Amino acid sequence: MERVAPLVVALVLAGFYAPLWLGQQLYRRDTWRMMVPCRAYVGERLRAGEFPSWFPYESLGSPFHAQAVCGVLHPLTWLSAWLRPELVITLQSLCAVALAAWGTWRLARLFGAQRGGSAAAAVAYALGGYLTSETANIVYLWGAAVLPLQLYAFGRAALRGWDRAHFALALGASASTLLIGDIQGTYLFTLAAGLFGLALAAGRWRSYLAGCAMCAVLLAGVCAAQLLPTWKLLQSSARAGGVSWEDATYWSLHPLRLPELLLPGLSPLGAPGRAQALFGSVPGYLYWAEALGGSALVSFLAVLGLLHPGVSRRVRGVLAGLALVGLLLALGRYGGLYRLAFAVLPLLNSFRWPEKLVPLFLVPWAVLAALGWSRALEGRWRPAAFATGGLGLLALGALAASGAFSAQWGDYLGDVGLSLAFGAGVLGLSALLARVGVGLRGPILLGLVLLETAASSLPALDVRPLDDSASPPVTVEPLRAMGVGLGKRRVMNLGIGTLLLDESGLATEAERHRVDIERDAMLALMGGPYGIEVPDLYFQGHPPLLPELFGAGLQWVQALAPRLNVGAALTLESYGPDLVGLGFQPRGQTSTGVALFELPQVWPRAYLAAPRALVPGSTPRDQLAALERGTVLVPGWAEPPGPPVTGSARITAYAPEEVRVAVQADAPGVLVLNDLHSPGWSATLGGTPTPLLGVNLVVRGVRVPAGTHEVVFRYEAPGLSTGLALSALSLVLLALLLLWRWPWRQLCPMS
Repeated sequence: MERVAPLVVALVLAGFYAPLWLGQQLYRRDTWRMMVPCRAYVGERLRAGEFPSWFPYESLGSPFHAQAVCGVLHPLTWLSAWLRPELVITLQSLCAVALAAWGTWRLARLFGAQRGGSAAAAVAYALGGYLTSETANIVYLWGAAVLPLQLYAFGRAALRGWDRAHFALALGASASTLLIGDIQGTYLFTLAAGLFGLALAAGRWRSYLAGCAMCAVLLAGVCAAQLLPTWKLLQSSARAGGVSWEDATYWSLHPLRLPELLLPGLSPLGAPGRAQALFGSVPGYLYWAEALGGSALVSFLAVLGLLHPGVSRRVRGVLAGLALVGLLLALGRYGGLYRLAFAVLPLLNSFRWPEKLVPLFLVPWAVLAALGWSRALEGRWRPAAFATGGLGLLALGALAASGAFSAQWGDYLGDVGLSLAFGAGVLGLSALLARVGVGLRGPILLGLVLLETAASSLPALDVRPLDDSASPPVTVEPLRAMGVGLGKRRVMNLGIGTLLLDESGLATEAERHRVDIERDAMLALMGGPYGIEVPDLYFQGHPPLLPELFGAGLQWVQALAPRLNVGAALTLESYGPDLVGLGFQPRGQTSTGVALFELPQVWPRAYLAAPRALVPGSTPRDQLAALERGTVLVPGWAEPPGPPVTGSARITAYAPEEVRVAVQADAPGVLVLNDLHSPGWSATLGGTPTPLLGVNLVVRGVRVPAGTHEVVFRYEAPGLSTGLALSALSLVLLALLLLWRWPWRQLCPMS
């Protein structure tokens, strides 16, 4: 068992994710809504030899590379130039799970765990419910998966000194998390790994901290090409001042979910309404992680490891301390530690959802279990027998109490009771190991860990055939016939987001059907791969005014959307009569129940207009909704309203980062381009730079004199050029540092 443990782990991982090797794909939540469209767009631009700085298919256009979650600079993302985006997501997910197993294995072995115990820890973490549920979002899956490698690299440096290989591992693991888009994970997980190592360093703390400082500086430098544009975007976005405590902590780990961390087969996907009644979750946003994937046997082994006299007290204390801190942070609004961190740590108020920090508990808990493995193999049956009896009594109590409470509480207690009974059964089997040969104890114990882990995780893994996304949505061609397309008209989806699923529908055929509806309705970024622009707000780096406009209800549908070049709508069939009453023209429907409508009186993408000033006494949004055709709102306009401007504005070339407009104006006026006004855009008039105006609250404009002109709008991501230069310089410095022996002799006294 000890010799083949790594092979066993590899085979188990391959078997668990066998559907992905056999022509299936991940599709849930952000995978189809955002990640697949992002990878498709990166591939399209790379094949054209272009860098994807701007994304025209979401909102009224949006920065793309600066949105860190797009993962443009992550090396595996570049495979999108050759592979289907769904396959790239699959490959990134499989690599993440493999790295999680390898990192957990190395971390456990660093502290002296046996190979069998290290294999059990690797399986428990890599195939645990949390990582399995995060296959719905590769960004946060990757950050959680790489955490064990960060802990290993920093821990090893603390115990034995920095060397080139482990310095490169610490830097590479942290940089890979940042470049795939998990800036929050990079920040908090790298900080936690550094403090983890410091707690282990004892008398070597000076050289250890020197290496950490070098790693932090080089991490910022190597990733500057991502960090600087993202920082610039944050400063101009709705998150510039941070998010509220209520919003930031919505997805906190609820105390009632703590048993999921410790017990097998306990799923939050219970009776409809349970999450709303017990956790306060809103349908459609029920859980961050739909499984946490506990194991009674792993919990038992972790307790044995915590009490193991053969393991250094410092190691046990540091692992237990990290697990406790991680758990308190993940509790978010239900524990005091995250509130303190939220107030003290710089920029933490720009991030959301403390439940993302659950891996800070799960990794050290798995490693403690690996350290307790040797104790379990000694054949002492009493500890396991006592634990079995305790869980059995708790199971009976929970099942008996389930009938005395409301339906939701009864359902929850019933599930807890069954999970306790399952765990008691597994521990009971482990207590019988004293009666089998020494050579069989390890394989049996690992098999029991795998059994519990699979029971906890499989409900969160749902796949569908790769061919399901091979053809475009059936709405694409009808929309194109209505003039919808890149640089032409936009289409909005109405009411699709209200099609919410309760617990019983998650990871089932009901969710697959819902995703098909979302795809037909171009929800989120799904229109991007087909050249369809959708004024949705799925990215987070949007200007503060856009949510106010897009969320204006009937005013948005009737008045604001047509003025912002929205010419079509996709909605549920049941909402059709309401839109007909507003003058929308029906244009058919799909087999999934998505109806198509054409809007009347749509304003063009580019047009000439007479400037008007914003006036007091009425909100800017109301003034835009009442704006007459041929006029434009120009903030700060001090001159009297000009006469109507006649002439033409014709788009001659439309690319994401460059738009050319031929203008023929009979009088001075303003050229309006109905695309988002954002830092980084500039304009030229006849080849000469000209001031770019923010007009109609959120779009671009340029003052033009009478006559014939060409106006060119160009975009360069703020901070990108400087960031690329800093990244290139940092990579050169890193290469020189790794080749130079002297620093490593100072940082690694043991060498």
